[in-house]
Amino acid sequence: MNGILGSLAALFPSALAGYALLHVIDRKRTLFFIEKCALGFGLGLGCLSWTMLCSQLAGIRYSLVHLAVPLAFPALTVAVTFLGNLRIHHGKFPPPRQKLLLKGTSLRGWDYVLLIGIGFEMAHAFFRAWIRPMEAYDAVSNWGLKAKAIYLASGIPIDFLQNPDYREFHPDYPPLVPLLESAVYQFLGTVNDTASKTLFPLFLLSCVTLFWACLRRAELPPSRALAFTFMLSSIPYFTCQATNGYADGVVSFYFGAGSLYLYLYLWHRSRDPLLLVISALLTGLATLTKNEGILLAGIQSLVLGLVLASARDMAARRSRLKIFAAHLGILSAILLPWFLLRVDLNLANDVTSGAVLRWSQIGRLGSMLYFYQTQVFGLRNWNLVWILFLGLLVWNWRGWLHSSARPLILTVLLALVAYNGIYMITPHDVMWHLRTSGSRLLLHILPQVMFLIALAFEETGKKP
Repeated sequence: MNGILGSLAALFPSALAGYALLHVIDRKRTLFFIEKCALGFGLGLGCLSWTMLCSQLAGIRYSLVHLAVPLAFPALTVAVTFLGNLRIHHGKFPPPRQKLLLKGTSLRGWDYVLLIGIGFEMAHAFFRAWIRPMEAYDAVSNWGLKAKAIYLASGIPIDFLQNPDYREFHPDYPPLVPLLESAVYQFLGTVNDTASKTLFPLFLLSCVTLFWACLRRAELPPSRALAFTFMLSSIPYFTCQATNGYADGVVSFYFGAGSLYLYLYLWHRSRDPLLLVISALLTGLATLTKNEGILLAGIQSLVLGLVLASARDMAARRSRLKIFAAHLGILSAILLPWFLLRVDLNLANDVTSGAVLRWSQIGRLGSMLYFYQTQVFGLRNWNLVWILFLGLLVWNWRGWLHSSARPLILTVLLALVAYNGIYMITPHDVMWHLRTSGSRLLLHILPQVMFLIALAFEETGKKP
């Protein structure tokens, strides 16, 4: 229990720093408290890992004092804000949203049932994370072992990552999760796997919270927003992956929320730049979580570029070019420290290095289709989410083709194409590769898919 409480205490300053950062840049007070807390958690922990990477490049060893330095300014901002009794103006949602978020007067009996169900799923995830040992393959050999090595070396151990015996455990993977786990160890003064696993259900809770907030921003009624949030939180595989120490749930949070906020930015007529900045920051942190995050960030940038390039007059194109450059600038600034370190260490990927597509590999399509049908009809793991998504895609493809959700749909489809392209060129046995990673990669687009299902049902409900 002491380790669990210690892990919460270790993560709280970073979450507070993220909240302070949002409070500074959210001058119009667009974000609500609960939304800002979830965003602050993810951004604060991402900022902590980014500063640790920068310190590694500067040759500064990790310590408690060093880890606290980047948090000083935002923590001071929070202190000045609250001690000065500054009034926090709430976001400009329609009145029903304010009642739901602030007073709860819009909740009905069924809404309370849904809230209890969501709370039960979250509590169950925390319980499983705390009572189960860290025994999953990558959780031990990849993220966990790196975290312990970082803690013991007070920095990223270069010789460890370059050790030929460690090559099969992906030394080239971005280190956001191991850095955060090592920060927990640093705070506790000892290695404690149970304490470090607190990270993952916290990311799950933040992901579910932001999913609900984005549904409300997309003008779904309170009851429907809660219903689809419960559907997401009750997917067994989604919650299970938040308890075993894998990083895919963290990617779901960063890329999922980044995609949804980008959709909201493009959907709202006001084009609030805050939503674009939040999207870029979240997506950028996905690039520090897994190699797949770098691919997904490239897909999101491509989609944004295609949308912005649709402007016809030259003045609008120049303005949108600045927006696109700002988005790329944020992504590049976040990825740069790890990119420089990875290039300096000459770390290669065991899947894509030197891989090419050959005609003989086309036969893999049959195995891939077989695997995906096991996921689509795998109700034990996914409930009805993939059946609903594919059914709506086929039934209402013309409506989605002309809807405002096109950028989000394109993001999901391009991610699927890119992932399957990797399976086409992998040097490993394709069925082994799919069995060990395919279902986890689907988690990266799960929030977006559920969001699209919610939008589709909302549009159906509006039809006369």
